[in-house]
Amino acid sequence: ATLSCAMFTAYDDSSSSSSEDEHSALSLDATASPPLTKRASASTCPRARSRTWSSRIVMHLDVDAFYCQCEEVRDNSLKNKPFAVGQKHIIVTCNYVARRVGVTKLMLRTTAKKVCPDLIIIEGSDLQPYRRDSRKIYNAFRKAVAALPGGTKNLARKGGMDEMFADATFAVDSLSSGTASADGGILPDMFIY
Repeated sequence: ATLSCAMFTAYDDSSSSSSEDEHSALSLDATASPPLTKRASASTCPRARSRTWSSRIVMHLDVDAFYCQCEEVRDNSLKNKPFAVGQKHIIVTCNYVARRVGVTKLMLRTTAKKVCPDLIIIEGSDLQPYRRDSRKIYNAFRKAVAALPGGTKNLARKGGMDEMFADATFAVDSLSSGTASADGGILPDMFIY
């Protein structure tokens, strides 16, 4: 899984004349990013008065080769073999062993077998197992985000089966100002990167 944390440019969807309490959505200026809900109010978030709609700290978790990783968890023997998950007549995703020999997603199954004759193709048309695995990952992500300073004020959202986002502005502000730790204690000033 890949976890990236970045500062996103955001804009407020509501009119500029409304009060902060009326802001109900924050849309990120990244086309693949889902909307996040209202930020913590100034009374509950240290440094919130200095934090604007244009500077939110958003964590993005993307599970690379999601279907393949789900299959590897179910069958560990696949780990070092070239394999792919297919739906209908195409390859939906493939592991890194298969990628090294030239197999790519959205490749026709017949072409993939020509490129890699030893390729194992697992039928992935039944999405229920992947949805279950996705829920497990999302629940673990939400639990980890809620364990940050601010708890549930750090908003976690699902972007797809293999993508999650969290607005961690409250946690980063708390940690960087030395005002709180995950267990509520005081932290010294620290560098967050």
